[in-house]
Amino acid sequence: SPYEEASSEDFVQLNTLLNDLIPTFYTTFHKPACRMSTASYRICMLTRVHFHSAEISRLINMSESNIANRKVRILRNVFGVDGSAKDLDLQIMNIR
Repeated sequence: SPYEEASSEDFVQLNTLLNDLIPTFYTTFHKPACRMSTASYRICMLTRVHFHSAEISRLINMSESNIANRKVRILRNVFGVDGSAKDLDLQIMNIR
């Protein structure tokens, strides 16, 4: 299927690409005060390159509801905002 679980190597390549294109992307999510899990950062990276939650759920083998809950927590922990998964998506798209 077009959406099978992504490999660690896929994420290494995606991380390298994002670091080249948006140098502040990694540091936005890896501040000392923010304890970001690997899975949560992968959700952020995939969101930034325009994958939808349904696609992300297959790429990282996690339920859509779990992804939505994580997005809400990331929004609160990283940006200090209470909001929805969509609000995080907007914040991620605004990182330059």
